Amino acid sequence: MIDAHLGRLCKLLRFAGIDCKSAQHLSEGAIISPCKRENRLFISRNKRLSAQIRTLPHLVLNETNITLQLKEIRHCLLFNIEDIYTRCTVCNSKLLPALIPSIRPQNMPKDPLNLKICPHCNHFYWEGTHYQKMRITLTDTLLS
Repeated sequence: MIDAHLGRLCKLLRFAGIDCKSAQHLSEGAIISPCKRENRLFISRNKRLSAQIRTLPHLVLNETNITLQLKEIRHCLLFNIEDIYTRCTVCNSKLLPALIPSIRPQNMPKDPLNLKICPHCNHFYWEGTHYQKMRITLTDTLLS
């Protein structure tokens, strides 16, 4: 479970294939229950909140830079390079292979490589230049 203020980090972890939920819509008091129920690590930069939930597995990040945050948490993650590009960065659902739709998003290339769709929010994903950059960032940061 990721603190609401770490939305970019949550999106990047999902791109890495890591099951990551945001606490964006939860009050501080409501964070404890889903973390316990789902056996989740809580990641935050909020030292005060972290002190309040000391009975839960949690990690307090010191860095503000997202790459440095990844380096801080890499020892707590089960990162597998094969899991990159398997989760929706919006809702965390597992992606499924997709056919090219008849009505396509504006930014979708003519022949998208390895097209996938989120079965929950219908967001499309394909391997473009952004995919290559993210893959390099993740492997360099999480496997170094």
